[in-house]
Amino acid sequence: MSEWGSHGGGSPHETEVPFIAWGAGIKQNPVRQDIKQIDVAPFLSILIGNIIPINSLGMLPVEYLDVDNETLMDVLMTNTRQLAEIFQVKHHRTEQNALIYIPYEGATDITIRERFHRLEQLQRTKNVRRFKLESQEFMKFLIEGADYYHNYYQYPILISITIGFSFWICYLILLVLEFHSDIPSKILPRRKHKKNMILLVVYIVTVLTCYKSRFPLTYYFHFLFPIFMFSVIRQKLDLLRMFLATFSNNLGPNLLNLVFYLAGLKIIVYGFHNRLGFSILMLLISTWILSSKTLRENTNPAEKTFWVSCCLILSIFTMLPVMNTKFNIVAYTIGYVAWLLAFTQVYRNNKYFYNKGKVRVNKKSLLVQLTGLIASGVLVILLEKDIMPYYSPQKKWSWVIMTVPIAMVPFSTEFIPLRLASTFFGFVPYYMLVSKNYEPLFLLFYSAFLCVWLLVESKCFLKSKSYTIIYHHKFQEYGDVMKNLDANVFRRAFLFMAMIFLGFFGTGNVASVNSFDPMWVRAFLTLFSPFTMAALIVFKLSIPFIFTCCVFKAINAVGRENVLIIFCIVLIFSDVMVMQFLYLITNVGSWLEIGSSLSHFVMVEVFVMILLLLYGVAHFLTSIKYPW
Repeated sequence: MSEWGSHGGGSPHETEVPFIAWGAGIKQNPVRQDIKQIDVAPFLSILIGNIIPINSLGMLPVEYLDVDNETLMDVLMTNTRQLAEIFQVKHHRTEQNALIYIPYEGATDITIRERFHRLEQLQRTKNVRRFKLESQEFMKFLIEGADYYHNYYQYPILISITIGFSFWICYLILLVLEFHSDIPSKILPRRKHKKNMILLVVYIVTVLTCYKSRFPLTYYFHFLFPIFMFSVIRQKLDLLRMFLATFSNNLGPNLLNLVFYLAGLKIIVYGFHNRLGFSILMLLISTWILSSKTLRENTNPAEKTFWVSCCLILSIFTMLPVMNTKFNIVAYTIGYVAWLLAFTQVYRNNKYFYNKGKVRVNKKSLLVQLTGLIASGVLVILLEKDIMPYYSPQKKWSWVIMTVPIAMVPFSTEFIPLRLASTFFGFVPYYMLVSKNYEPLFLLFYSAFLCVWLLVESKCFLKSKSYTIIYHHKFQEYGDVMKNLDANVFRRAFLFMAMIFLGFFGTGNVASVNSFDPMWVRAFLTLFSPFTMAALIVFKLSIPFIFTCCVFKAINAVGRENVLIIFCIVLIFSDVMVMQFLYLITNVGSWLEIGSSLSHFVMVEVFVMILLLLYGVAHFLTSIKYPW
């Protein structure tokens, strides 16, 4: 339990609890002995005179027992034999089924019998101190051996999955290359049937090996996947040769880019465990506009300064403390006023409302959004200062403030700056209602960086020095064109992915349920309603993602990029991260450590599917129009 009442804490004061026992057979003033949760089962079994559960891997905490020496040695021997039975079952099962058997060091049947014989001798001679010491060492040895055989196939599976993912990433690269090249993918001619027969033999041998080892069905897929991906890549050898030749022709810069992206992905993985990683990432991104020739030549000093400033400011947010339930009126008010000033600046700039005198945006819809923005901040402050009670029926206005500004988005025109401004200001009122700290201020600078990113990429696409060039483009003017593959498309995909992750971690969240505070929705609900609360919280978390997807769609619209190819590149990046998270999965430690290692792997694995869904939402928001 965390300090604010949420589940999922992993610190010692949250995971370590006192163990209290009293009654017959328990010492009144025992020496402190820290135990594990699994040690409770054998302890209770001995106290009530029952057998120890057959699959228990716990060690009896003897310091808590108030029994005579003979009974103490008997219960320790019982615990040791029970653990030895588990060890022997796993040992013999692995020995019989494994194609290549490597025994646990020092764990032969002879050594096991010798150690039991040694314990029996100590028990007969009533050498209690020595018996207790050696039996506990023996039990630790048996537990480690059982764990060794339980995870016997862990490394072969990891290696197989790694090879399979490597082939899969290679296939995605070839797919991107195939789209940007004139060389068709050639299917192998039938005269190479010998190689096909070899692959068939490999398939059969792999299946028979899995069957002989009595693997579960999932293991079959793990070991067959790399073989299948190799057979697929083998049919694209021409593309593979062309890719290697192209890469080697410009080896220095390509290697530099490769190292940069791999380092960036490693930093993102590190950021899942320590948000400081995203501060480092934003510092690296801030240098991109100065180090990249394309970005440097197509931007003016003011745009470079704005890019670097936004990156530096965003890097500060991920160094701030994680989510806190206390309302910070100073940080909240600064963010609230900053959004009002941003709206005023946008509204006063006539270029946002006129496009060469041809299109006029309905200013009334923006004024409605401004009203919602003003009302949201006022309502939150009234609630937090107890001027309006939490059970007030006036909370129903929160739902109006949430829905009406979003409903104003389709009133704006399809020109990119106009629709983006309406989309941003449509969602901000709700975001203000569910914020308690510096989140609104973060979202402002986050949105500012997205805007300058759109401007910079548009100028790179259009080879124009004027920042007003973006005003001529609409979201509907979209059509893929064949282009030569260059490094810029990888930069855009990487920035897209990096901003998505920053949108989550930058507001004080951590990759755990522990970071989601039910008090966020205090302006909407009076009674506990878990499903409604979950929906509102997820909606809040998705707003930065929606902003990023809308801007990314605008970039693709200006550059007429193929969305599927872009997402293939994002999938390449995410799969590289998946391979890193795969080796970070653990089954030891606190529930938070175990659960986080699994959830990180699953989150990144489904990352692209979530992005496709959010991109669909962005497409809806940027294209929908009312019929009147």
